[in-house]
Amino acid sequence: MAKMQCYLIESKDRSLLQKKIEELTTSSGFEGEEVISYDLEEYSMAQVLQELDTYSFLSPRKVVVIKQALFLMASDIKFSEEDLSLFLKYLQNPNPEALLLMGVSKCDERKKIVKETKKLVEVVTLDVDPMEIVEEELAGYEIASDASRLLVEYCEEDTTKLFNECEKLRLFALDTKKISSDDISQLVVKKCSNTEQLAFDFVKAIASKDKKQVFYYYDLLKEYHFEPHSMIGLIESQMKLVYQVLLGKRMNMKKDELAKRLKEHPFRIQKTLLFLPLYHEEEVRQLIHKLHDLDYRIKSGKIDATVGFEMFLIDL
Repeated sequence: MAKMQCYLIESKDRSLLQKKIEELTTSSGFEGEEVISYDLEEYSMAQVLQELDTYSFLSPRKVVVIKQALFLMASDIKFSEEDLSLFLKYLQNPNPEALLLMGVSKCDERKKIVKETKKLVEVVTLDVDPMEIVEEELAGYEIASDASRLLVEYCEEDTTKLFNECEKLRLFALDTKKISSDDISQLVVKKCSNTEQLAFDFVKAIASKDKKQVFYYYDLLKEYHFEPHSMIGLIESQMKLVYQVLLGKRMNMKKDELAKRLKEHPFRIQKTLLFLPLYHEEEVRQLIHKLHDLDYRIKSGKIDATVGFEMFLIDL
């Protein structure tokens, strides 16, 4: 019974993952029922389990989707043994009115929870060869092997992006029927698989005043087509959180208490705590003020966005 109510879908491609979730919803007889999605970076396992065990009088049948089952993956987020034990107990006797669909990019097979989970659920593995997609989509075009590899690298196994980029390249080379590595570099926007981590590393380099690392991450963000105003926004957002956490720590607030008060995930608070030894409150206030001033001067046309932002980085 458990295996027909609980599925684990393993795929690095989000579009294939979503498509399989829709297929399983239909084939399991839950088409048209309420779908409730959970992101474990924002919700706890306890909340997911509560949802699975809750019966509703208005809509008894439902589909519960865990977008990325981080407890089955290599992840920095920790899950309590109690929650994992309760999860396994649920799988042994699942709610017959709930369909559980869990997605992972890749399971961490070293974890005991992975082995135990796979015994109790239906495992679906989705594989796709991106080089075959390139070959099929660009049939009739002359594309060098290094250009094909670069295209796949830029799309990072995102098949939806890969199909779209192939269509763009077909139109670009409609007359010549030739596609080079230079064409890929100029036309294809490189996909960033972990924007949040990249942004965090950039802000951490700024906080450390490590200009070599600052400009390394700045150049990397430009490769992913981040504009100066976007970079200003992400720095300002992180610095405001640093300031709030600094104030909270002054009042002896614990990590979980800070997360609840600031309505942030405990993991983000944990990472933000790494900034605290690098800053005093006054320094953070000054930095936020500089960012506000820079944003105003850019928007009012008093300074070019790229020049202004690079001057800001140099003056750190």
